[in-house]
Amino acid sequence: MSHIEQLVSMGINAPFFQGVQSKRFDPEEIREVIQELLTDPNQAQLAQALADAGLAVFPESEDMLVINAWIAVVQKDWDSVLDLMKPILAAIGDRASIESYKVVIHAFEQKMDYSSAYELVEQAMKKYPDDKELQIKNFKLMEWVQKLEKNNVML
Repeated sequence: MSHIEQLVSMGINAPFFQGVQSKRFDPEEIREVIQELLTDPNQAQLAQALADAGLAVFPESEDMLVINAWIAVVQKDWDSVLDLMKPILAAIGDRASIESYKVVIHAFEQKMDYSSAYELVEQAMKKYPDDKELQIKNFKLMEWVQKLEKNNVML
């Protein structure tokens, strides 16, 4: 019995499994399925398994990196968020959304890596200079970095 047949026999009867044996999904389709699964708390484990499998098959796919990062944010796994999002920011460079920057900045803050968060805020400010949230974050992080440097705390 295939894995899909096992899932269907367990009562997981989602329409995205129909014809799956004869079709190879692309990363965008996998991401969409995961997003759908994440709307149902009872499907969280299946969503995580599919996200892990999708990332294993498509390790450089932006869709797979982003959905896995989103799951990591929900789980407050800040190391994973950084591992997944930093390559995205590096790869897409100037096309990075303000939300992508904010997710990574937040992850750095949660890990108390204020220096890295501040550097990234400054980078984001070059692209989004009018964003009020970034301006506030820039000021607060600058204060933190200065305090830590003043107290000779290793950053």
